[in-house]
Amino acid sequence: MKLCELITDEECKLIEEDKARDIKSISASVKNADSDTLLFILNERTLRDFLKSKKKASVIIMNENLYFGDKLPSRVRLYHHSNPRLLLSYACFRFSKIDMEHLRLIGITGTNGKTSTALLTVEILKSAGHRVGFIGTGRIEYNGVSLCDTDYSMTTPDPWVLYPAIKEMQLRGCEIIVMEVSSHALALDKVAPLNFEYGIFTNMSPEHLDFHGNIEDYYSAKKKLLSLCSTVIFNIDDHYARRAYKEFCGKKISVGILWKGDIWATGIENNGFDGVEYMYRTHKYLFKMRLLLAGVHNIYNSMLATAVCTDLGVKPCVAKRALSSIPTLSGRFEIIKSD
Repeated sequence: MKLCELITDEECKLIEEDKARDIKSISASVKNADSDTLLFILNERTLRDFLKSKKKASVIIMNENLYFGDKLPSRVRLYHHSNPRLLLSYACFRFSKIDMEHLRLIGITGTNGKTSTALLTVEILKSAGHRVGFIGTGRIEYNGVSLCDTDYSMTTPDPWVLYPAIKEMQLRGCEIIVMEVSSHALALDKVAPLNFEYGIFTNMSPEHLDFHGNIEDYYSAKKKLLSLCSTVIFNIDDHYARRAYKEFCGKKISVGILWKGDIWATGIENNGFDGVEYMYRTHKYLFKMRLLLAGVHNIYNSMLATAVCTDLGVKPCVAKRALSSIPTLSGRFEIIKSD
C-alpha cells in the first residue's frame, strides 16, 4: 500500500514525495524490517538495535524524544511524532483492510472477570448459531482453531498481531468477535481504530499501578473503551463501574445484585463446588439460571454475558441453556473431582 493510505495528513504531515512510497510491511521490530518496511521505533532499545544492525527501512516513525543524530541511513525518511503508537495502530488496521461494516465487536474491560465473561459470551453466541471469534488472555481463536503462536500470552495483542488476526477471522466467515481489552491496550492505543458495538465494564480494583501510576489514571485508561462503544453494560455493584455508568452518555445497561439495575439477581443459592443458582430478572421477564461454575463471582460474569447477548437478539432461553451446560472454564478455577 502507499504510505498515504496508511497514514493521513491529519495524523502526520507527510512530505509530498513520500506519499507514494510503496509499503509492503509494517513493523515495530528491527529484525522484521527491510527496505519496503514502515518501521516504528517506540523506545531507545529498538533505536539502539536498529543502529547496531544492518537492517533497512523505507520510512521510520519514532517518538519525538528519540534522535538518530547523524546516523540516519541514506534513502530512509524519518518522521517524529508525539504518539507513534497511535499511528502504528491505524497503519496496521488499514494495512489489514478490515471491513468494519460487516463485523460486530464486543469489548470487555475490567480488573477481574474479563476472560470468564468473554468465554461465556462466546458460548451463548455460538449456541445461537453465530460465527464467533475470541481474542483474550493467551488465546486468539475462531471456531476452536488457534490463530496465534503457542507462546502468545497477552490479554490484548499488539497491533501487528491484532489486526491481521481480525482480518483472518473475517476471511473465514466470522460475524462477531468477543475481545478482552486491557487497560494497557487502551493506554497504548492498541484498539483506537476499532468501533465496538458493545462494551462491558466488569469491575475495577487497584492493579497495574506500576504502569498507570495511580488509580485515577488506571480508571481513565479503562474508561477509554467507552468512547469506542455504541452500547455499554456495567456491573453497577462495583464502585468504579457505577461511576463510569453515571458518566457515560450513550446507550447503557446496568447489571447488579446489591444494586437493582436494568438486570438484577435474586434468590441466590451457592452450591459450593456444584455451582450457583439464581433468578435472572429484567423488567420484561425472569428465569432460573443454574450454573455448574463455582463461585458467586460467576453470577456477575453470567449476567453480563447474558445481558449483551440478549440485547444482540439472542433468546433468553438459548442463553440459559448454553450457560447451564458449561462444566468449567479452562484455567478459571477448574474443579477436579476424583478420589
